[in-house]
Amino acid sequence: MLRMRNECQEREKIWEAVEREVKDLEEKAVIYRYRVMETQSVHDDTK
Repeated sequence: MLRMRNECQEREKIWEAVEREVKDLEEKAVIYRYRVMETQSVHDDTK
């Protein structure tokens, strides 16, 4: 019983770490997308 509880807690810790990683990647993706859009608009202005 205790072993199952420990495994469950271990899984929760892993999921929390995964969620943090995903959130971090999403933030980076938003920043990257913003930069790409910004550079495209600069190129559009020069035409």
